This record gives sequence, C-alpha cells and structure tokens, in this order.
Amino acid sequence: MQTVNPKTRIQAIALITAVCLAGDAMLLIALPLYWQEFGLTAIWQVGVLLSANRFIRLPLTPLIGLFYKRYSRKAGFLIAIMLASLTTLSYAFAQSFVLLLIARCLWGVAWALLRLGGTITVTELSTEQNRGRLVGLYNGLWGLGGLVGMLVGSFFIESISLAFASIAFALLALCGFPLAIGYISGESRTVDPKEKSFKQAFKATGATKSGRIFLSSAASGFVVFGLFATTLSPLIAEREQPSSVVGAATIAGIIQAIRWGWDPFLAPFVGRYLVNATSRRLALLLSLGSLATLFVMLSLPVSFGWLLVLLLVFQLVSTAFITTVDTNATDLAASDDKIVVMTKHTMASDLGAAVGPLASFLLLDYTSLSTVYQLAALLLLLVAIPWVRR
Repeated sequence: MQTVNPKTRIQAIALITAVCLAGDAMLLIALPLYWQEFGLTAIWQVGVLLSANRFIRLPLTPLIGLFYKRYSRKAGFLIAIMLASLTTLSYAFAQSFVLLLIARCLWGVAWALLRLGGTITVTELSTEQNRGRLVGLYNGLWGLGGLVGMLVGSFFIESISLAFASIAFALLALCGFPLAIGYISGESRTVDPKEKSFKQAFKATGATKSGRIFLSSAASGFVVFGLFATTLSPLIAEREQPSSVVGAATIAGIIQAIRWGWDPFLAPFVGRYLVNATSRRLALLLSLGSLATLFVMLSLPVSFGWLLVLLLVFQLVSTAFITTVDTNATDLAASDDKIVVMTKHTMASDLGAAVGPLASFLLLDYTSLSTVYQLAALLLLLVAIPWVRR
C-alpha cells in the first residue's frame, strides 16, 4: 500500500467507524418508540436489545485483541463493515426478539473490531506531541455517525419508513469498504518469538499508573455512555414544563445530537492542549471535578431553562473528559504493549457502559434520580483521588 499521511489514515478509520455506527444510533432512537413494529411483545425486550451489544463485548474484546496480534487491521475493518451493514439491514426485516438479539450481538462484534482497531492505529501513528490532537480528531469524526444516525434516521423513519431508514444506513456502511481498502494497511503483524504471549502481556499490565487509567476508562463508560445517556430522557421528563411543545425524548435526542455535532471541532481543540503527562493529569482532574459538580447541580430543582444550560455544559465537559481519558490510555499504550493496553482500556470502558444503565435503573427502584446523580458525583470524586498524586 502506498505511503499515506498518518492524519489521513486516522481520518479514514474514523469515517469508516462513523458510517458503520449510524445504523446503531438510528436504532437507539427508533427502538424505544417503535418497538412493536420490530415484532417485540414487551418493553423489557428493548432494554435487553440495547444492552446486548455492550455485554457481548466484555468477553469478546480480549479475543479481538488476540486477533489483531495476528492479523491485519484491514482484515478486521472489512469484517466489521460487512457485519455492520448486515445487522443494520436486519432491522428492516427481523420481526423477532431472538433474531434482533442475534443481530445486536453481531453488531457488538463489529463495534469491538472497529473501536479496538481504531484506537490501536491512533496509538501507533501518534507521538507524545500530537497524540491528544489526533485522539480528539478520531473521536470527533467517528461521532458524526451518531449525529447522522439520530437526526437523519429519525427524519427517515417519520417521513418515509423504518425499513427505508435501515436499508439506507446499511448501504451507507458499505461506503467503508473503499476507505478500508485504500487507507488501512493489509500487512499482517509479524510476531517476535521473544515477545510475551497475549495472555502473559495481559496479566503483566497492572502497575499503579495503568490501574488508575483503566479505572478512569471504566468511569467514562459508566457515567457518560451509561448513566447519563440512559437517564437523560427521564430527567427532562421529570423537569419538563407542561407548556413545552416538544417531548422529552425529542429534547434528549437534540441534546445528544448537539454533542455529536460539535465533537469533530471540540475534541481536537481539547486534545491540542494535552501535550504532556502533566497537562493530561491536570485535565483529567479538572474534568472529573467539573462533572461531579455538574451532577450535583443537575440533582437540584433548577428551572427548566437552567437545566438545558447545565446539560449542554455537561456535554461539553464530557467531551473533554473522554478525550483526556483516551489520550492517557494511548500514552500508556505507546510505552507498553499497544494491543494489550488498548484491549484493557476498551474492556474497562465497555464494562462501565454496560453496568451504568443497569445500576441506574436498579437504584431508581429505591431512590430518586437526584440521589442517583449525587452518587455519580461521589463516584467521580473517588476516581479522581489516585490522580491527585503524580
């Protein structure tokens, strides 16, 4: 393959991830509203389907890491694109909980290949000086898939049909094939006989520094992609003004989409300032403290207008938090076994994202949303403690 600028390669893998992600983002909006059109018979099935892809990644991610130890990134991405297109297409025709569950598990495989392959590539192509900026660029660009999936997907569903939206996003995912063929290396990794096995290296990555990084990875998945994302609609519904002309689900979707829209610009901007280990540690402490403060403020009975302001600020800070956590993880990976470190980082984030919704709604059976948010603030402060010391 001809030599390609590292930034261009990172942009390519991010765009591949974005076009594959759009179908999943569309389903996040469609399934809770149109679950009966999917052939479901109970609302609990919606929760299972939306979390199945996350839980399947927990045992699967180490296997994907082992795959990338032996085979090329191109092979992984081509498999992921095919699976993403097929699973998205299945949403148009599957009228069975079991078939949809299989599709969601296959999407989990696709996302594990995309996410782990992408973060490993960013680690390999970046240096300490540009790592934060390139991590931000990668995160911002693949987030466009969420923006397109939520906004365009909801428009297609409401104005045309669910089947049309699914077929359209399945075809969009196929656009990743020429990008993967043209911009991702097809060279299989050469294994050094003296190199530790994946199992040995996986066990060896356990120092104090890596421990606090993986703890932050789990916290990012739990708080941002788990707890906050799944309680946003109930929070807005609880505080919504009776005269509001739009529903809580619509407002929540807009707030989420706004974040996907500014991430391609904000995430690289934040990453540009993460130039060394000290700035990355301070940025993480600042974002953890800010998110904890915002959770406490969100738990208070503020006016609806101030609630929307706080939610937008929360989304801004969460972008900075995710970018900083990913940069710290890639920093560690650059000085250690890249594949193993990024496998652990991805597993920790997935674990948090999977447990977040489950823990949140279990707690809501016994307490209020305000208390859940206050507990989240306490959790973030506890995660910050190991970072206080250098």
